[in-house]
Amino acid sequence: MDPVTHSVFAVCCTVAITRIPERRRTAALAGLSGGLWPDADIFLKSAEDPLFALEYHRHFTHSFAFSPVMMLIAASTAWLLLWAFRNRTPLRQLLWPALIAVWSHIFCDLWTSYGTRVFWPFSQDRPGFDWISVIDPLMTLPLLGCAAAASFWSKRRAAFAGLAWVGIYLGLCLVQKHRAETALDAIIAARGHHPERINVKPSFGNIVLWRGIYQEEGTYYAVAIRPGWPGDVKVKAGEMAAVLPGPAGDGSPWEGIPGDSTLVLDAARFYHFSGNWVGWHPDFPGTVLGDLRYARLPGEFSPMWGIGFDRTDPDRHVPWMTFRTLSRESLAPLWEMICGRGF
Repeated sequence: MDPVTHSVFAVCCTVAITRIPERRRTAALAGLSGGLWPDADIFLKSAEDPLFALEYHRHFTHSFAFSPVMMLIAASTAWLLLWAFRNRTPLRQLLWPALIAVWSHIFCDLWTSYGTRVFWPFSQDRPGFDWISVIDPLMTLPLLGCAAAASFWSKRRAAFAGLAWVGIYLGLCLVQKHRAETALDAIIAARGHHPERINVKPSFGNIVLWRGIYQEEGTYYAVAIRPGWPGDVKVKAGEMAAVLPGPAGDGSPWEGIPGDSTLVLDAARFYHFSGNWVGWHPDFPGTVLGDLRYARLPGEFSPMWGIGFDRTDPDRHVPWMTFRTLSRESLAPLWEMICGRGF
C-alpha cells in the first residue's frame, strides 16, 4: 500500500504491543521506521535494464525470511535518531517493535493486488489477495488519526481503535469482493462461458467499484461491477481483448525471435510480473505489451503500464512505459461510475 498507510498501521501495531507507557513513543518511532524501510527497494534501479526496478519492488525486502535484516535496519535507524536527540534507549528495546512493523508492512501489501514475494527465496510466486486498492483514503484517514493519538499521547486504546478499524474495513472489503465475484459469476453463466481464469479487484482508491476480468479461450473480457454499498448491484459489460501467448509458447508475435534474446527474456519477466494477463495496448498494437490487470476504468483494457516490443532489435532491453494519469479530467469518469452513473 502507500507509504502513509504503511506508516500509520505500523505505528498502531507497535504501540498496541507496548505495555509500558514510557516506551510507547520510542516504539512508535521504531514502528514508523519498520513500516517504511521495506519500500526502500524503490531505489534499486539499473540504467541499462528498465525492468530491474519492476522486478525487485516487493521482492526480498518484503519476504518473511529477510524480515530479521529489515528489523535490524529499522531498529538501528530509530536508535540513531533517538541518540541524535540524546535519548539513550537501548537498541534491543527497539528490535521487537521494528520486527512487528516490518511484518505489518508485508501483510499490508498482501491485501492488495500488485503481488509480493513474501516467500522468497523459497518461492518466486507473487501472492496478492485483491482485497483493497493500493491507495484507499477511507481506510487510511481514520487510521492516521488513531496513530497520531497513539504516538503523541501514548494511548494504547487509540492504537487498538486503529487496528479495529482496519479489521472492520477489511471485512467490508471481503464482503464487497464476494458480492463482485457473485455478480461476475452470474454474467459468465448468462453468457455460457467457462473461463480458464478469473480476476476480481477493486478499482483505484475505493471498494465501491470493482473490476472483473476473465479469460475464455483466446479472449479476455472486462466487466465493471458496482456491488452496492450503498444501492443495488450494478454491472456493465466492458471491452474484449485478444489473449497474447507468452514467449515460452508458440505462435505470434514470437516467430523468428531467438529464444535466448534479451527481448524474449525481458518479456518473460514482464509476463511473470503481470500474472500472464498480457495483451497489446489498444492504442499501440504490435508495439506495446500491456499489463491488463489494471486500467483507468474497470471495463476498459487500456493498461496503465507496459513494455515496448520491437522485434527489429531483440538484443536491446525493453523500455518500461506508463500511461496512468491522475488529473481531474481523467478521474471524472471513474467518479461517475463510483456514484452509480453510467451503468
